Amino acid sequence: RDILDEVWWCDVPSYSSNASGEYGTVGAAAAAAAVWQRLETPGSSCPGWQPRFHFAAAAHPSGGFLVYGGNVSPGLLRLPVDGWVYELGGGEGNPSPAEGRWAPLPARGDFDEEGQELPYGRVHATVVLVPPGEPGGGRQERNHQQAGNFRLLCFGGESTRPYMYHASVWQLELEQGQPMLF
Repeated sequence: RDILDEVWWCDVPSYSSNASGEYGTVGAAAAAAAVWQRLETPGSSCPGWQPRFHFAAAAHPSGGFLVYGGNVSPGLLRLPVDGWVYELGGGEGNPSPAEGRWAPLPARGDFDEEGQELPYGRVHATVVLVPPGEPGGGRQERNHQQAGNFRLLCFGGESTRPYMYHASVWQLELEQGQPMLF
């Protein structure tokens, strides 16, 4: 069996509050107006990309998104230590998924005492993008606020080398000039 190498984008019209000012679910009219479009996959423009499943994904406030980890083998567990970001094209004020581009996310770390790359490649993890200036206290947080850098937090997941379930949190600081800083 092959892993499906497709990426789809869906534009759903914004929903608004009801007569009493409460926000609700997307109405039937908005859902009917949703438009799906197939995007170019990273494999066509990024050497090193492999189709994957059981990856973690996070949305960026400007409309882009990122993919981290996952399994790249349909028969075995092969878990790369990598990430990929999709940045919308079309320029400011006119975002266009069809004009977007993929870029590798510099997600590599150190090595453990057995030579395995950290953070270990994993499936079923959770990732969150933390925008600059988010509260959290502490000196390190204030430095992020001043620098204006996004942070990617990765929690949990399951790895194969070593085989374990993770309860750790990894942080990747996305500096100026790296993907996802639009």
